[in-house]
Amino acid sequence: NGLKNYGTWADAIKQWTDVTQAASEAVISGSMPTATSGNAVRVVNTQGIARTEVVKVSLAGRLANKTVRLYDNRGAKVESAVHGEELYFEATVPPFGYATYKMEFIDGVVSESSAGEMRGGEYTIENDVYSITFDLDRGGVAKSIVAKHCGGKEYVDAGSEYLFGEMRGYFYNKGRFVSSREREATLKVLIDNALVKQVQIEGYIAEHPYTKVITITKGSELIDVNPTIDW
Repeated sequence: NGLKNYGTWADAIKQWTDVTQAASEAVISGSMPTATSGNAVRVVNTQGIARTEVVKVSLAGRLANKTVRLYDNRGAKVESAVHGEELYFEATVPPFGYATYKMEFIDGVVSESSAGEMRGGEYTIENDVYSITFDLDRGGVAKSIVAKHCGGKEYVDAGSEYLFGEMRGYFYNKGRFVSSREREATLKVLIDNALVKQVQIEGYIAEHPYTKVITITKGSELIDVNPTIDW
């Protein structure tokens, strides 16, 4: 089978995969030489429709006591925000095309507003698309999700037996169903700027700690929820 001198079949598959990935990366890098080089950022749209979305670029090591201004190819200033060593901005890209943005590094650091960490009570995150209120007294469930782009539609049924976003399951060692709503949760604001709102909720289901990171971005109908349970 031709593998006598190359190890196992799995070794051969790994070798072929590595070669394919290296060739693909070389083609991509060659076709987009300014994607992450110098003071320019190039955003590529592989879909057949024009897109306007918030994108994120890592600027590790380049933001010491500096912030960034961003301009499109016509010289117009683009809304952007810096969090840590990452740049967020709203990119508009034509179908099957790309858009290049110029970065200007200037002295000074723009600080973000932050509510820090809170335990119990309610907390609301809000942007142009959603207003979401979390009830930390009941495990950080969503007490209200108002969709502004749908005429202020409320997605949470206040009369439901189950709460929106609670985690619930049967624990045989307890002999009953257990819910995350039974214990108080804490909330920490991770990102709070004009483009991105992100919070982290920590709580327990039974004796097991969990973390949920919720993110909303400007102009997007997506509510990104990333849960982790430590079993």
